Amino acid sequence: MAAWTTQHRLAVHRQVETTAGPVTERGQVWADTRPTGRVHLLCNCGWSSGWIDHADMPSREQLQADHGVPLMGLSV
Repeated sequence: MAAWTTQHRLAVHRQVETTAGPVTERGQVWADTRPTGRVHLLCNCGWSSGWIDHADMPSREQLQADHGVPLMGLSV
């Protein structure tokens, strides 16, 4: 039987801030959110960028060179 290995699988999480929105006519309060401009990249191999400014994010080409897989279906 072959050995188990961790495969590269990149993910990007965008950080948001949340605050209570205005009270509606029905007395409900909805959460308002806004992006902070920070992202957290992580890979199934164990690599993690921690929270970084979006402007400091490695390019898609660099991430693919380092991890061998593209950021599939993500717009960052």
